[in-house]
Parts: sequence; C-alpha cells; structure tokens
Amino acid sequence: MNCSRFHKRVADNLASTIKPTLRMQMEQHMRDCPACREHYASMQTLWKSMGEIPDSSPDPDMDARFFSSLERWQREESAFASTTHTARLSTWFNSPGWLIAAGSSAAVLVMLGIGILIGWNLAFKSSPDSDPALSTVDELHRKVSALEREMALSLMHQASASDRLRGVLLSGALAPTEAPVMQALLQTLDTDPNVNVRLAALEVLQPHLDRPEIQHSLPDSLLRQSSPILQAELIRLILQLEDPKATNALRELLERNHLEDYIRSTAESGISQLEMI
Repeated sequence: MNCSRFHKRVADNLASTIKPTLRMQMEQHMRDCPACREHYASMQTLWKSMGEIPDSSPDPDMDARFFSSLERWQREESAFASTTHTARLSTWFNSPGWLIAAGSSAAVLVMLGIGILIGWNLAFKSSPDSDPALSTVDELHRKVSALEREMALSLMHQASASDRLRGVLLSGALAPTEAPVMQALLQTLDTDPNVNVRLAALEVLQPHLDRPEIQHSLPDSLLRQSSPILQAELIRLILQLEDPKATNALRELLERNHLEDYIRSTAESGISQLEMI
C-alpha cells in the first residue's frame, strides 16, 4: 500500500467500514511510514473531537426574524396570485430574512428543510417537458448553492470552534475550489486558533493541490504553524509537490529553538530531497 491509497482509506478505517484485510495493510503501512502514522493519529484526534462537538444553540431572536420575514413574504405574494408555485418559492429566496438568518448555525437546519421542500416540489410539481419550468429550476438550484456557500463562509467566521469546524466541512462538501471559499479555507489554515479546525481546513484543501494558489500558500503556512501535527502534514505535502523553492521555508523552520525532534529530522531530510530535484 502506498501513501496515496492510505490517505484515501483513512476516513473509512476510522468509520470501521473497510475489510479486515485492508485494515491490516494500513496498519502495516503505518509501521513502515512515520508520516502516515502521524497523519492517522491527527485524524483520529479530529474524528474524536467531531463526535464531541455539542449542538449550537440557535439565536433567541431568530424565530422572530424568520416569521417576520415569512409574514412579509406572504403579504407580497397576495399581490401576485397568478404566479406559479415555483415562482413564489423563488420570491421567498430573494427575501432579506434569509440573509439575516444566514449568520446563525441554526439556519443550516432551516435551509436544509427548504431544500427538501424544493426537491419534493420539483419532483412532483414540475413538468420535465416544460423548458420555462426547467429554467426556473436551474435558477433555484443556483440560489440554493449560493445560500449554502454563504452559510459555509459565515460559519467559518463565528466565535465558536464547533461552528467554524462545521463551516469548513460544509465548504468541503460544496465548492472548495471557488475563489472566496478557497481564500477562506487558506485563511482558516493560517490563523484559526483551534488546531482541529486548521487540520480540517488542510484536509479539505489537500485534494486540490494542483491549484497554484494552494501550492504557493503551503510554505508560508508551514511557518505560521506551531502544532507539530500540522507541521508534519504540511512538510509531507510540500515534499509531495517537489518544489525546490520550498527549501527556504524548511530552512527557516529549522532556525526555531523549540522544534520537535521528529519535525527537525523530517525538515532536514526534506531539504536534502528537494535539493536533488
């Protein structure tokens, strides 16, 4: 088993959904590969932390704002009784109440419920042969995607670490390569005070290492980290990219007085490896 295959199976192993033979192969690989062993230990910590995250309490004023927005929408709809059911849903999504609710993590549940209602409406109410209806459906899908993206970005700027972690994971399930989302993830990796949130951001970014903006950010991000787990992960990814320019960041890291012996030896080995390219 190589490192790439190992990383793809980490989540399955933590969830106990892989075959015993594959688990044995992963255990053997960890015995032979210190970097993957460190990676697995960090993911175990993150996995456990996610299971201990308490549910966030909704904003006490959210219900009042939501129902006020709903009442306003109903008044506006009474003036357009001839519109279709799908068009009315589109008007609802344009109401300002949704922008207000987006700042609270509890709004995730509200938005998911609306998504289910839209899905039911499209499945049972829309005609597949109607081009105007399909055009409206596409527009609704775009609006739902935009709301989810704004929700993820909003969560990543909340005071609660659990909210920020939810925002990172939600962004990974949506469109992490979109410029605003990627910028938010890179900022989270560099500056978030919680190591688990930073680890989650790195995990979301890792499948997109072919993006130049990520490649250029990793050496600088390495120098902003104090956690040995994150330092080890970033060194591994930098070496994977085989960019000789990253040796400057590794040398600067070695100048730190308080550096774990394993990180120091890994950085020294990495410099030698990059200088041979």
